[in-house]
Amino acid sequence: MTIALTTVLIYAKDMQRTARFYVEHFGYASDCKVVDGLISLQPLHGGAEILIHLASDYAFANTKDPDGNSISVSSRQYRTI
Repeated sequence: MTIALTTVLIYAKDMQRTARFYVEHFGYASDCKVVDGLISLQPLHGGAEILIHLASDYAFANTKDPDGNSISVSSRQYRTI
């Protein structure tokens, strides 16, 4: 089974500056607008989508279930699909 990397999430203090960096230097397309708390960058020549999220001290907790699987609970907002 092959699993493809489809999305990379980057936390940034200055979301627009970070988005412009990837657009200018790595061939991504974006209008650099924040939608649902994220800026979406689309690869022009194939590759993974990049989502830029504002870096902040959100509330989170990490634990494991009875079978040892990792669980992460977070107040971080993701985009709606």
